[in-house]
Amino acid sequence: MNEYLIEFFQKNFSYEVSDFVLNIIIFVIMIGSAFAVYYIVKYVLTKVIKKVVSRTKTNIDNIFFQEGVFRWLAHISPALVILAFSNYYTDYAFIFQKIAFIYITYSIIMSINSILRSITQIVETNTKTKHKPVKGFIQLIQIILFSIGGIIIVGILIDKSFAVLLSGIGALAAVLMIIFKDTLLSLTAHIQISANNMIKKGDWVTFSKYEADGTIKEMNLNTIKVQNWDNTFTYVPTWAFITDSFINWKGMENSGGRRIKKHINLDVNSFKSINDEIKENIKNIEHYKDFIKGKNLKEYTNLSLFREYTEYYISKHENINDKMIMMVRYLQNEGKGLPMEIYAFSKEKSWVIYEGVQNKIFQYIYSIIPYFQLKVYQYPSNQIIDEN
Repeated sequence: MNEYLIEFFQKNFSYEVSDFVLNIIIFVIMIGSAFAVYYIVKYVLTKVIKKVVSRTKTNIDNIFFQEGVFRWLAHISPALVILAFSNYYTDYAFIFQKIAFIYITYSIIMSINSILRSITQIVETNTKTKHKPVKGFIQLIQIILFSIGGIIIVGILIDKSFAVLLSGIGALAAVLMIIFKDTLLSLTAHIQISANNMIKKGDWVTFSKYEADGTIKEMNLNTIKVQNWDNTFTYVPTWAFITDSFINWKGMENSGGRRIKKHINLDVNSFKSINDEIKENIKNIEHYKDFIKGKNLKEYTNLSLFREYTEYYISKHENINDKMIMMVRYLQNEGKGLPMEIYAFSKEKSWVIYEGVQNKIFQYIYSIIPYFQLKVYQYPSNQIIDEN
């Protein structure tokens, strides 16, 4: 076909005109053929792969198809067409060859990138592996992939081999380490986080330095995305989880309960021996008969009796785990009344339900304080709440 076109134009036109027109026609044919081949290959690949995917039970091949792995492979075909037509251009063949090789390299890089994205999606949708911090490692591989691809493309443009360019980049290693300092730190952090199972997607973490308090939603190479309880998002540098202190509530969630640790400040001026009025009052409290059995009230003050009763009440509460540490104790008096601390573990670990359990316990305890003729110390007004 090429010889026929050359002969036709040489007979009917001058050399300059025939050469120019011929080049234009071949260029149009080349571009048209490249597009035609691309759409044919894409159509055939799509049809064949759709049939294969529809016959399998696994969802893995569906993900590879949706991420465009095979679509990017189809992009190689037009580049091969351009490469074949480049021989028609004696003076400009090297330009078309460079374009073709660059496009082939780009298509292969994007196809591999689609495979990596597919692997990320497969891991994140699998119930056994979805909590693994794989995304950061995949992002690192993507950075290496695009870096290698960029070096190859530059080598094609300037006619230098990959090895030569790579040796030249080695001399810039110190500069590159400064540029990619955060990335290298994050990579090291990711390895340590994964090896020690420090955090994973779905964990509840509290990171005071970055005002993060919520659930980990994403674990990328450079940042960890935390959704706070007010539905805002905080992005914490990955390396910060290695260098700074944070709280991971996973241990609490996996244990038998969530800790309750609060205290009530009691006015020291209200402490007294047990009198008849107190004896009558406490008959109205829950579990009175079981609690009072075997006790000599002459040995008690209203404070000691109240502390023991509070401890007894907590131990009998249906939402308190009695197999874990549980106590009611006095803390150091610092001039703001005597703090009496309740230390126990709620069976309920969900935040809202846990707060409800805690609130009910303290509401009841506050309500029975007057039965023991005790008073709550109020600070800073130095006034006492008289609940009688």
